[in-house]
Amino acid sequence: MVSQIHVVGDEVADVTIPGACMVCKGEVALRMTGMSAALVCLSCHLITHPKVEVGTDSVRLDYRPRALV
Repeated sequence: MVSQIHVVGDEVADVTIPGACMVCKGEVALRMTGMSAALVCLSCHLITHPKVEVGTDSVRLDYRPRALV
């Protein structure tokens, strides 16, 4: 469940999601800009760039690695 959404601009939104950290299950802060996103855990400080899928009533975060260089 999303606890807070703050629209910053036309294509920028900040979202906080409790229990969404893949490492410690802590609350995360997510910044969505267009079709990309940056996420930081407020507990363990994990920083990642998940793929985000926005539905009509949901936000899905996909943490799967896409490529290794």
